[in-house]
Amino acid sequence: MSTEPEYKPCPFCGAKEARPQDGGPLSLARQDVTRLWSTDCLACGTQGPTHQEARVAVLRWNDRVSA
Repeated sequence: MSTEPEYKPCPFCGAKEARPQDGGPLSLARQDVTRLWSTDCLACGTQGPTHQEARVAVLRWNDRVSA
């Protein structure tokens, strides 16, 4: 059973509406290649780090240096 991951608020606007977004294939010429994912803020459009797995993109969104 998969559970929805917890997302930290956006580092720029503070919104809690972040979700993984499918950025499409790495190569437009070959649709069968690995896709890139990022976690994006749905409020302000900030795009987090990309990765080939959605789960890792969420972890990278949540992994930031505290000020």
